[in-house]
Amino acid sequence: MPSPILRRRVYTVETTELEQGSSYATTDLYQAAYFFSAGAKLTQTARQGRRVTFVFDAPTMLELRKGWDNGSGDVVAKAYVDALLHLKQVARQR
Repeated sequence: MPSPILRRRVYTVETTELEQGSSYATTDLYQAAYFFSAGAKLTQTARQGRRVTFVFDAPTMLELRKGWDNGSGDVVAKAYVDALLHLKQVARQR
């Protein structure tokens, strides 16, 4: 019996490098939750239509971004879930 074909949706995520080397902006809610749960400070949110941009500032932002991109980032699962729920609430309030 042939195995079912799995299709994966790929979403384009806009990320922006800000002028300061330690600030980072993303519209990816899951990436934002990772940064927030890893201790990055949420400095700003902005809405453009239905899309919310989260801006973070942390001295270790480069390491956090590398951990996210490589899949080697390590955070506590409970902290990640709490961060995800918090950021969803922030996004709805904007």
